[in-house]
Amino acid sequence: MINLQNAVCRWVRRGYILFVLVALTSICSSCGAKARASRSSFSLDDAVAVYDANGKLLAHPDCPAYAIHEVPPTGDLVQDLITLGRKFLGKPYRYRGSLPWALDCSGYVRYLYSCFGINLSGSSADLAKVTRTVQTPRPGDLLFFKGHNRRSDRIGHVALVVKVQGSHITMMHSTNSRGIVQEDLESSAYFSSRYIRAGRIPYLERTYSAAYREEEEKVQERLLPVPAQAIAWQAPNLFSTSVFGCVEE
Repeated sequence: MINLQNAVCRWVRRGYILFVLVALTSICSSCGAKARASRSSFSLDDAVAVYDANGKLLAHPDCPAYAIHEVPPTGDLVQDLITLGRKFLGKPYRYRGSLPWALDCSGYVRYLYSCFGINLSGSSADLAKVTRTVQTPRPGDLLFFKGHNRRSDRIGHVALVVKVQGSHITMMHSTNSRGIVQEDLESSAYFSSRYIRAGRIPYLERTYSAAYREEEEKVQERLLPVPAQAIAWQAPNLFSTSVFGCVEE
């Protein structure tokens, strides 16, 4: 009888301990969730996107670009995006530091936009699927390139347009051999030979559509060739791919 009582007591104590552990785990998990929510409380979607009278997309004043990276706000999200991108020039390929993910080519572009509340995801090929092909790239647009195999049409690299002067395009991107750099597309034999097309993310459609649509219709294919099978833009809610990375030089 004594042994039975002792066994019952042990079971009760074990059950009590298990109950306490489960309760503590639940409390810690809820605290962690609240902490994570407070660190990333701002995100952009079509319902809250704000544009000025000229159609330019405006960034939230508390977005990470201004609050964390201390980019001086100019009222022009694209120019502020480029200013933020230049803060990482010289960093090695797949640089991470205190950032949430490594800055390979797609990671670099995605991180810059995420700091303004525009959340993209996926590889360079995935980014291409959610952009509209444009004949005349503008700052803030993306450039897509082939990877190692020049004979393949598979997209394996992405860069951000930072400046356009006539047919000369300046881009920033994360490269295997040189890290994050800014360079002219035409001056790079490697990337100019692998160029596929330029694309615009949906959030910037209003920024450029009114001012540049007529110009784009005039120039058509004067600037750079775009494959006939170029992918049309898709809705922003398709930013759901969780695979990161890219293949490039």
